[in-house]
Amino acid sequence: MATYLEKIRKIKENNNYDRELINAIVDKMEEQLGSAEMWNILRPGFNINELLENLEYIACEADI
Repeated sequence: MATYLEKIRKIKENNNYDRELINAIVDKMEEQLGSAEMWNILRPGFNINELLENLEYIACEADI
């Protein structure tokens, strides 16, 4: 099973910026880490590219 980091990097590689897919990853990461921990790691972002960058950072930092 791929880690969230691997999934996020694959999305970026394929330029697959499907908001529903990305939001599903956000929800699952938040469920695993807990919202306080996840958003404590977060680097603020404002568009879909920045959201992916933030998710990649969180997945890497949390080793998930």
